[in-house]
Amino acid sequence: MESNRYGFLVNIYLLITVVHLFLLQTNMEFYQQLTKVLLVPVLIVYAWSNAAGAARWALVTALLFGWAGDILLLFSERQELFFLLGLGAFLAGHLAYIRSFMLWKDGSGSHQWAPYFGLVAVVSILMSRITASLGDMLVPVLLYVAAISAMTVMAIRRKGATNTTSYYAVLTGALCFIASDYLIAWNKFHSLIPNSAVWIMLTYAIAQYLIVQGLLWHKKNPADEGRILS
Repeated sequence: MESNRYGFLVNIYLLITVVHLFLLQTNMEFYQQLTKVLLVPVLIVYAWSNAAGAARWALVTALLFGWAGDILLLFSERQELFFLLGLGAFLAGHLAYIRSFMLWKDGSGSHQWAPYFGLVAVVSILMSRITASLGDMLVPVLLYVAAISAMTVMAIRRKGATNTTSYYAVLTGALCFIASDYLIAWNKFHSLIPNSAVWIMLTYAIAQYLIVQGLLWHKKNPADEGRILS
């Protein structure tokens, strides 16, 4: 299936992202929340329009959980329970992404161990910086880290089982997801980061887009590789 159906939705997604990042530097909280809530639904429609069968359902499920997480985290400053629920929603989303990565590839993929050891080393170093500050959140955060690490491992395993553009787009998206979540954790549990909301949402928006578009590029004509937008 062509991956550029309703390609105008990509431009809408990028536009909402830019507007949202701008609003984060203002005091217009309502519009900040509105643009944040509108982001993922655009990708859901785009993914639904360009995928089919089990692959469509896995990808859309991952995005729906991500959308639920976005909404729940809006209330996390009022009550800690919403942070836990948001964390759980994103954890479920990563499990759905794992299923997506298994479906959107041909064959078994990469069996090289070096990238996995590199990922474990990087995640371990990052976690060592904030573990002492997690307190009662240690177990939930570690479970979440395990889920997003497994998701990234599955992104790495697509090497050799898809085209180059699809592989690197999805892998970069997974790594951006780790970066975004680590910024959230550092900002919440360790120390405040200047303009943290901007950096968190920038990496998050890039992550969701690259994963979705990267998966849709799986069956793309190799002659079209290198195009960044549909």
